Amino acid sequence: MFSEFVGNSEVVAALRRMLEEQRLPQTLLFAGPEGVGKATLARLVAAALNCAEGAADPCGRCSSCRRILQADLSLPDHQKVFEERARLPLERRRENPLVVATHPEFLTFPPDGPLPQISIEQVRMLNNHARLAPSQGRRRLFLVDQANRIDAAAANSLLKTLEEP
Repeated sequence: MFSEFVGNSEVVAALRRMLEEQRLPQTLLFAGPEGVGKATLARLVAAALNCAEGAADPCGRCSSCRRILQADLSLPDHQKVFEERARLPLERRRENPLVVATHPEFLTFPPDGPLPQISIEQVRMLNNHARLAPSQGRRRLFLVDQANRIDAAAANSLLKTLEEP
């Protein structure tokens, strides 16, 4: 699956080495222009870490790989949910923070609302899930999509979580 990724081959090679050596850091930050494959690469890493075959390269065939790779936010089903949520009142969105979870060990937190932002409610949900041990896979992973869209309170809360070992 990594061989199919069209992007920065040096970054992909470094990530594969880290996966092979089981020396992946607690936090990874993928930065770059929109549309270069940062989220795709994050999903591939998550799939590799939870693949039933246990290799450093996700198989793409097992249930874990397929479910994690379905968390692609550009898919029509996800886009429809985002459009519907944008019309919800703020209070309803706060009561039910937006998270895309196609696999219990891989949660994606996209910006939410008419002025899309990562909210404090979403980060609180991430913090709560980060304390739990994996239930169906080897590692629990979170993708904060478009982290540059995070509000100040959420950024401070997320930073505290990232600083914890």
